[in-house]
Amino acid sequence: MGLNDENKNVDSGVDKVQPGRLIPAGTSIQMLQFPPTSGAAQKMLPEMLKLFEIAEVPRVWYSRFKPAELQHAVIEIVYSNVYGDRWRVRSDRIVPAHL
Repeated sequence: MGLNDENKNVDSGVDKVQPGRLIPAGTSIQMLQFPPTSGAAQKMLPEMLKLFEIAEVPRVWYSRFKPAELQHAVIEIVYSNVYGDRWRVRSDRIVPAHL
């Protein structure tokens, strides 16, 4: 991520999706984690909004940024369920697409 010096030292955790990992139906994985008492999430939210297109984020959240600051990338993951069906999930959409 394009982090500034202040945000490089934010306490955070990252979980990985690896080939073969099973995720039970109806559950989710928190890919990026911040301790609730650290205030790190509040520091990182503006940076995340600048960098990534995130589904169902209220447009008013973007109003404090200049258009040049919003260089959105879309995170895309293609995966298979235990039945062999392939799916694509994107950070800018809520519902995965069946491939």
